[in-house]
Amino acid sequence: MIHSKELVEPIVIKLGGSVVTVKEKPYTVNHDAIKRLSKIIFKNYRAGKRLVLVHGGGSFGHTAVSEISQRKGILDVIDVAFVQYKMLELATIITKAFIDEGIPVTLYPGHVLCRKSADCNFELLYEDLENGLVPMTYGDIVYGDRGYAIISGDDLAFWISSALGARKIYFVTSEPGVLDKEGQIIRRVTNIDQVSDLGTKGYDVTGGMKKKVHAALEYSSNHDVEIRILDIDGLEKVLGGGEAGSIIVDSQKRLVNRGRRK
Repeated sequence: MIHSKELVEPIVIKLGGSVVTVKEKPYTVNHDAIKRLSKIIFKNYRAGKRLVLVHGGGSFGHTAVSEISQRKGILDVIDVAFVQYKMLELATIITKAFIDEGIPVTLYPGHVLCRKSADCNFELLYEDLENGLVPMTYGDIVYGDRGYAIISGDDLAFWISSALGARKIYFVTSEPGVLDKEGQIIRRVTNIDQVSDLGTKGYDVTGGMKKKVHAALEYSSNHDVEIRILDIDGLEKVLGGGEAGSIIVDSQKRLVNRGRRK
């Protein structure tokens, strides 16, 4: 964990690619969703919450990787550069929308923070957070001795949370929570067997809901943290102190939500 002066506990918010883009349409931004998110995030930033944002690739990064892989079978250096460019293109659109709303977003490309999977440095990100900025990064791709590696936005959310000591991680998706086979929200997910993977709309090279839940359960088993999977409505509710979405907590561990202790 990064140690520095006393700081309001940050909240890490992962904005899913299925939310900020239209995943069924290559390279298509969901401007309405981004606008709504900007209003919610600005309201909570102005209220004094410290926020770190991560966003997914959606129809930008996933489409680029999938199309190149299908055409060539493997990504070379120019392909990696192209994927990085498409992710930066999406990131700058989101950044501008947030700045226009009054959110002081400072942007960190994923491949700048991490040179390879799980080899990251968040010191500068933390300094910006201390100084009142809202750091944002995103799922990305890097190239190394063994070829390319995808750094998923979900993984970045967990790595940042661990480094900064965040106790709340909210994954904003196109669904209101983790759904069972009947399409109903599972309010408390404690086991991967509860999850019915209903499929992934559009391209997704980092796995679907089941992989997200599996990673969240594993992280929960080793950290005192509140992890929720929810939609935009749910994000607005929980940031306002309400309940929404699915809480992910390992079955062997009691959820401790410091903000709502009696």
